[in-house]
This record gives sequence, structure tokens and C-alpha cells, in this order.
Amino acid sequence: MIPRHPLHVSWKLADDLPNVRGPATARGILAAIAAGKQREGFRVVHFALERRHLHLIIEADSAEALS
Repeated sequence: MIPRHPLHVSWKLADDLPNVRGPATARGILAAIAAGKQREGFRVVHFALERRHLHLIIEADSAEALS
């Protein structure tokens, strides 16, 4: 069984950065989340893109996998 340690992570963007939900920015964020699925011991369970920030629910098997 895989141990689960869910965390809520929130990233706020600087005011001079583009809207997170804009097409180019969202594409880059979604690509990064998809690439992160390949990491051993780390999972993005859920995410929400907001205008100036994003929220992720993640699980990590260990502190090392989280870092």
C-alpha cells in the first residue's frame, strides 16, 4: 500500500506576471503537471488554476519525494 500524505499547496504569482488562466500560461502549467506525474513517489491529485494563483492537492510518499 502506498502511504499518503496529502498537502494543499498554493502559489501566488507576482502582479506583473501573466494571468495563470491565459492560454499560453495555462498550457505551460498543465505540461509541468503532466511531467510531474512521472516522478516516483509524488502525485498531483487535484489542481485549480485561478487568475493570480493556483492550488494543488498533492501526495508524496516521503519528505524526500516532496522536495
